Formats: sequence, C-alpha cells, structure tokens
Amino acid sequence: MKSTRTLMVAAYLVAAMLVVVPCSEVVLASLPLRPASVTWRFAMGGNFSRALMTPLFGLLLASAVAYADTQRRALRWLSVLSGALGGLVLVVAWRFLLDSATMRAGATPDARDPLTITAVPVLAKLLFSAVVAGFLTAADWRLSTAPPGAPIPPRV
Repeated sequence: MKSTRTLMVAAYLVAAMLVVVPCSEVVLASLPLRPASVTWRFAMGGNFSRALMTPLFGLLLASAVAYADTQRRALRWLSVLSGALGGLVLVVAWRFLLDSATMRAGATPDARDPLTITAVPVLAKLLFSAVVAGFLTAADWRLSTAPPGAPIPPRV
C-alpha cells in the first residue's frame, strides 16, 4: 500500500509539473506586458494555444490518479480547475478572433492571407482545447458526485 501511495504522489507531482511549467513559460514569454498592443495580444494567443495540450494532459493525469485512488474531493477540485481553464481558453479565443480580425483589416493585401493561415489553426486549437476542458470538467464532476463504493452513475 505504501508503494502505491508513493506512486500516486509522484504522479500528482508530474501532473503539477505538466500544468505549471508550460503556463510559466507562456507568462515569461509575454514579458514585458503590452496588452494595449494588438500585435502582442495576437502573438500571446498563438503562444497560449501552443502550450495548452500539456496542461490539459496534466489535468487528465491528475484526474486518473484521483479516480484510481477514489479521491472524490480531488476530482471535484480538478473539475473546477478544468472548468476555469476552459473558460479562460474561450475568453482567449474570443479575444484572439477579434485581434486577428483587427490585424487582418489593417494589413496590406499581401499580408492578409498569411495572417489568416496563421489565425485559423490557432483558433481551432483554442476551441478544441475548450471542448476537451469541458469534457474533462463534466467527467471529473460526475465522478466526484458518485457515492463512495457505488458504481459511477450513467450519463443521462
């Protein structure tokens, strides 16, 4: 039992690293902060979209560990964190859409196609990540509300 507990702690630490390290890299890449600059916000939207898969995988790993050890409170907190990440991603996607439209409107005709080619995959990654975060939120919440020892309730 003790070796299992040590493995669970190690898995939680790896999951925390998978969440914290990419987020800190995005924050450090955004310095100095220039939120008034459309170009800076456009670049940060791209950086954020590239870093999203790793934190989502970290949340998934933590959820699997919490489920395996029947830690319902941890599943509830992970559900809240996943939901918050999904909400943040939707806000970033909306802002990125507005910023890309602004940049495209102010660009020369030769630069419009490359901007579109850049913006579409970023928006797709952001929206797909929001959907994944939503599914993870729902799954964690559903697993956290089942009574101890009871089978997981079926989806309605």
